Amino acid sequence: MLKILKSSVRDTVIYSIGTFSSRLAGFILVPIYTNNAFLSETDYGVLNLVEANLQIFISVFGLGLCYAFERWYYDKEFVEKRNSIFFTILFITTCIGLFLITALFPVSDKLSGILFESKAYSDIFRLMIINAGLEIIAQTPNSLIRLRERPVLFTIANLSKLITSITATVVFIVYLGLGLKGVYYGQLIGILVYFITLSGFLLSHIQLKFEWKILKDMVHFRFPFLLPVIALNVFNFNDRFVLSNTVGVIDAGIYSLGAKLANTIKVFLITAIWLAITPTIYKMMNDPNNKRFYSKVMTYLSFTVIIFVMIFSFYGREVVVLLAKEKSYMDAYKVIPIVSLGIFFGLLKDISMIGLNITKKTRSIATTTILVTVLNLLLNIFLVPWLGIMGAASSGLIAQFIFFIIIYVIAQKYYTIPYEMGKVTTMVLLAVILYILSSLSEPLDMWIRIPLKFILICSFPFILYVVGFYEAVELVSIKGFWNKWKNPMQWKKNLSSLQTKR
Repeated sequence: MLKILKSSVRDTVIYSIGTFSSRLAGFILVPIYTNNAFLSETDYGVLNLVEANLQIFISVFGLGLCYAFERWYYDKEFVEKRNSIFFTILFITTCIGLFLITALFPVSDKLSGILFESKAYSDIFRLMIINAGLEIIAQTPNSLIRLRERPVLFTIANLSKLITSITATVVFIVYLGLGLKGVYYGQLIGILVYFITLSGFLLSHIQLKFEWKILKDMVHFRFPFLLPVIALNVFNFNDRFVLSNTVGVIDAGIYSLGAKLANTIKVFLITAIWLAITPTIYKMMNDPNNKRFYSKVMTYLSFTVIIFVMIFSFYGREVVVLLAKEKSYMDAYKVIPIVSLGIFFGLLKDISMIGLNITKKTRSIATTTILVTVLNLLLNIFLVPWLGIMGAASSGLIAQFIFFIIIYVIAQKYYTIPYEMGKVTTMVLLAVILYILSSLSEPLDMWIRIPLKFILICSFPFILYVVGFYEAVELVSIKGFWNKWKNPMQWKKNLSSLQTKR
């Protein structure tokens, strides 16, 4: 069991670098974005709202064809047509991207007026539309890299994009004083470098032949997911829009900073883990021991992610102070623990979906997504005027928890998996207790506060041991891991052995 899970760790590390790099630019550039010498608080709020729109455009107009491509790629019937299918999808998404740009350019003034009650951001909106079009095109190449199991290429391409984007953005904002325009100029140059980096790989996997019938089947396959995809994007971003329209763009920017820092857990850790472990999950479908495997997936991933939730929650204040250059952003740290815990329940929900995907009972996922999105929107409308940014964070946490509970109950009905919910609950309760204790250290000097928080985090696995959390076989594996990695002089040798096993 543990060997199966360990086999995904190497790819998880590699994918995490590549996945994290795609979002790391926004994280690294926070000190510039939150410096009034370059962007005002209003500009930063607008930037985050435009980013929300960007993600919605990519998800909706992309039609999810990259996911359909993954489904057809593994179908034995179409093995000989993989390259022509890839060309077909790439051609269609290119057409969609160009259509999006040409259709929305003429109405950019109106869209800017609707979103920001001002036409002053029309140029920013146009740049965002170009960026969205290119990102839609990039989705399918990204899928192909993973399907061909090329995590190193995945990382190289995304790191090239990251480094270029950051460098160009700094030049445009800091040295040329282009403000928000500089952000999107940098992003556009970054994605162009991404395509150039992958050009040889893409050309080697293209066959100039249209598969119209297969394309029709793919669109038919993805069309039922369109409304849930829209709902999911509303679920992810409606808090920013409600904040903007209720308490102002500046508060939306403050909240977005805290949410962005918390979402580092999802971008860097959770997404990378899913990229690496998803193939194993489906390979285990017919294994007689599969249910125990799925159960341990939830337990082990929960353990890993809750530790990161604690780190970001405990040190949220210090991170915001380090990154944000203006005092007006300091309240952003208050939402990090709430948003982080919501991300944790989102993970539990995604793992619970394993049973529904195996039994192909996915219609309930779409229905639940729409219902929870409506609930989340109503909670934001009710709580944000009352609690401001804390109301937005609380709405997300409540909605994610309810989302998890509903999916868990439905999935267990169709495909019962003996998840160790007692252990998961123990981890959550212990993490909350330790966070409350860490909060008591806030009035103390930084040099006392930081090590105290570190001690509390380190105590987490030991307290779990005291309450009998670990199984005997897990304790043996932990001891073996410690013996192997406790000597730093052996790390190079151990890493080389991991590479050899690939």
